[in-house]
Amino acid sequence: MSDEFPPGGEQEDDVALARMVAKKKESVEVQRTALEIETEYVRLETKKKQQRIKGEVRATNTKCINWLRGKEGWNPVAYGGDSRVQIFEQTLEDGAYLVKSRGPVKHWDAWTFAQKNMDTNHVSRVSWDTDIADIKKVETIDRAEELNQVPPHIGINTMPGKIDVIWYKVAVPTVASALGIWPRDFCCWQYWALKGDGSILITSSSTFHESRAAAEEGCVRGETMCAMYITPLEPSVGAIDLEEPTIYVTMVAYVKPNGLIPSSVISWYRHRMGERIEFFSKVYRKACHFPDKE
Repeated sequence: MSDEFPPGGEQEDDVALARMVAKKKESVEVQRTALEIETEYVRLETKKKQQRIKGEVRATNTKCINWLRGKEGWNPVAYGGDSRVQIFEQTLEDGAYLVKSRGPVKHWDAWTFAQKNMDTNHVSRVSWDTDIADIKKVETIDRAEELNQVPPHIGINTMPGKIDVIWYKVAVPTVASALGIWPRDFCCWQYWALKGDGSILITSSSTFHESRAAAEEGCVRGETMCAMYITPLEPSVGAIDLEEPTIYVTMVAYVKPNGLIPSSVISWYRHRMGERIEFFSKVYRKACHFPDKE
């Protein structure tokens, strides 16, 4: 017998191999456990974030509805455009401004109008919305049944829509650009709900999201809370020509720009809220390939 292969070598190899297999299994189990822990952590963090944002939605809906329907404390703003468009403002002490505008928008039905205003596709949005320089959808938050439990006086009795977290940068108007004012960006959630009569409520408010925690380079992070209430008008409403679909839109915006903003820019923004109502019936319609009707 050759001494090259001493007795017992095969048994030792088998033991060593068994130990290696056991260690590998142990390593796999450790990795699997680590993965399960990481997955559970992500799940719990996601659930926590969803619950936080849903709580913000409920609180914002109540506040915005009060702003939309309230009459006390609102001061009229002189507007030289369409006489059917009205603008109001409230004076706030926290460095923010609160503006409300309302008026009819011709040639649009409520759902199409809502979809366009909730559009988060950069290419299509900036093609018609001159107030937006950039926009992205960051995340979609799953809808929960408890969102049906909005305050009874709001009257939303059908279905709430999904919640999206979005980021957008506003276009700097000429009046602000000439003064060297930095653009503002916002990280918000966006929510909608449909009423039984076909009216639609859209609300939005600043929120925290880990992927957009800081302002984009060259921007100042602003804070906002806003709402839009879209009501279909029946053919019997006033003297408004209703040969085409017509809606009545009320918009309210609370904006805290966080930084020095000259009064001339604030004044421009107030009037812009009224111009936007008219814009939807004119430039907005053309951008969406509607026939031009004056």
